[in-house]
Amino acid sequence: MLHPQAVTTDLRGRARQLRAAAATAVPGLASGLRRRAVVSALAVLLLAGLWARGQASREGLPYLHHWDEPFVANRALRILQTGDFNPRFFNYGSLRIYLDAAVDVAGFYRLATRGEEEAERLDSVAQIGFRGAREDDLVTDPARPPWSVSHPTFYLWNRYLTAVFGIAAAALAFLLARALGGPAAGLFAAATVALNPFHIEQSSYVTTDVPASVFALAALLATLAFADRHRPRDLLLAGVAVGLATATKYNAAVVGLVPAAALAVAAVRRSPGTRRWLWFGLPASAAISFLAATPYALLDLPTFLDHTARMLRSYVVERESLFAVEPGWPHFATDLAAFTQHLGPILALAAVAGLVFALRRPRAWVVLPIGLVVLAATAATRANFHRNLVLCYPLAGVAAGLLFAACLPAAAQRRTRTRAVLAVVLLAGLAQMGAAGLQHGWHRGRLRETRSQIVDRLAAEGAALAGSRLGVAREVGLHELDLARLHLEVEVRGLRELLCAPHAEDLLLLPTRPAAGSPIDREALEDLSRLVAASGPPLLAVAPENPLSLDAPIADPGLALYPAPPAGAVPVACAAGGVRWADLTLAGGGGTNERTFGLAPGAVAMSPGYALPDGALSFAVEATAVDAGAGSELEVEVVTSLPAPGRVLERARLPAGRTRRILELSVPGGSAAGVALRLSVPPDASSGVLLHGSWVAPAGP
Repeated sequence: MLHPQAVTTDLRGRARQLRAAAATAVPGLASGLRRRAVVSALAVLLLAGLWARGQASREGLPYLHHWDEPFVANRALRILQTGDFNPRFFNYGSLRIYLDAAVDVAGFYRLATRGEEEAERLDSVAQIGFRGAREDDLVTDPARPPWSVSHPTFYLWNRYLTAVFGIAAAALAFLLARALGGPAAGLFAAATVALNPFHIEQSSYVTTDVPASVFALAALLATLAFADRHRPRDLLLAGVAVGLATATKYNAAVVGLVPAAALAVAAVRRSPGTRRWLWFGLPASAAISFLAATPYALLDLPTFLDHTARMLRSYVVERESLFAVEPGWPHFATDLAAFTQHLGPILALAAVAGLVFALRRPRAWVVLPIGLVVLAATAATRANFHRNLVLCYPLAGVAAGLLFAACLPAAAQRRTRTRAVLAVVLLAGLAQMGAAGLQHGWHRGRLRETRSQIVDRLAAEGAALAGSRLGVAREVGLHELDLARLHLEVEVRGLRELLCAPHAEDLLLLPTRPAAGSPIDREALEDLSRLVAASGPPLLAVAPENPLSLDAPIADPGLALYPAPPAGAVPVACAAGGVRWADLTLAGGGGTNERTFGLAPGAVAMSPGYALPDGALSFAVEATAVDAGAGSELEVEVVTSLPAPGRVLERARLPAGRTRRILELSVPGGSAAGVALRLSVPPDASSGVLLHGSWVAPAGP
């Protein structure tokens, strides 16, 4: 029989055990719930930021509006077409180009499996057409306007890759801030990066700044791990990350100062993780990863040196660039104003205050001061490109996050109310910036380029325009995907051709300013004004949204649809006086004339002489008569200018639409010769001839 006292003692013991178990389980449960809440909040922030970047990535397509995208994206496409992994372009490191090429392989297979009726279907990589900036010789089709690509899906997928890098930057900002100030600081830093309008915009282009900043942040995180755990492998990982950052964009190399400084401090303090071989291993790991990602820095050393020197001059020496700014305080003040605009005044002040507050912690010195170094180094240059400071935005988020976490004290601490008010103000600033970022991404993704807008309107007017013939000025730069949506008889010709050789067009689609992607041209302005004056009021018009191009692709050019003027209504003598030979180039290793000009019946034009120097040289002439009346031909004669002028070497006739290699001439070594071109239209021809000529002089044995 159980004694009552024994039962009571047993129950009390069991109660104590239950209380002890509860005391252990409840904090653990609470900690688990907090971790899940943090992970869920972080996932929401990253997904929201990824959505905004994905939306913004669609901006402008199929038209390109960013100066630098073709320099990277087109070289990746060139790798697909040639199998040559030498980019022959070293304004940036090669890592981004290789990553884009890998994405493009998947994009090619996706386009290759589309239905035959789809406009972007690809059967071969040779069908991909693109052209970069005017100063970029990477081109598959000379007739294609600058800053254009036949299959814009490649650019879209490359932009998605940048968006992924952008979200990786937000995740790394979370890890850095959490390591320094806890989960609240991490979430605040992640939100500052994921929802920042400027970071969203920079994460939606095929450029190098955001990927380089991600590798730089990874280097900072690895260095912080070395400072905490004293493991040599963390410092080697930091070196690898520095090398990859530099292989993406060279100015990211400055982040290498952080692991080097951490190693020096560890050596002075005789920290457990210090190894003598790290003095060699750290720079070696950075150099090896750099060369692995940009191998042709060695394999094509002369080109690498030339291009990097050119970039260095553009940052340090050039004064006449549209983007030049005085180094020092003027540049520094410009960047500070940009930070305030993109972060908002509240978060900008929070970043500064958080930096001052955080630097009282030794571990924060591993992460935050490099932002000041990057800012100072950038301010010392003349190139005013704020995207060079993309790395500073995650660091600003970390600093602001640390300040926010410090405003969440225990109730017993002093000035709790002041800290709570400051925390609310910081959250309000973050909410305002985040709302602007999400709206920015959503808005950019739904913008329709003006060229696509007018095609939409023409397609909507399909019934009313049925049977009409549409002449489209080549200077409009209308993309072939938009042309495919026009269920009309369409002919694309230059302004001068539309002026001088009117066909049976009923309607003309003209720009309201000169050629997209080209500098303002006085002759183009004159041609355009004559056509507009003769055509009368426009039937449809879309106003330009961006009035200045700053020598980059004209984004959203103005467009208008006009009735075609009647024959003879344009008061211009198109063929009088023959060819303007000032527009023709025959020099250097070859020359190309991309203008279209006219010759009247009976007109004769003679080019300047082209001297062929002593030694073996191949010389060839090509010409195309792009338009001629019935029975009219262009006669081209290649005549000697040295040593016996006037002797006809070869004569050819070019009917309309024909291209012909007229002459191939080899000059033996030890002699000299010269040639000139004589073009004429027979006097009895019924009409003149428009000519688009290409003259080439390739050097050879």
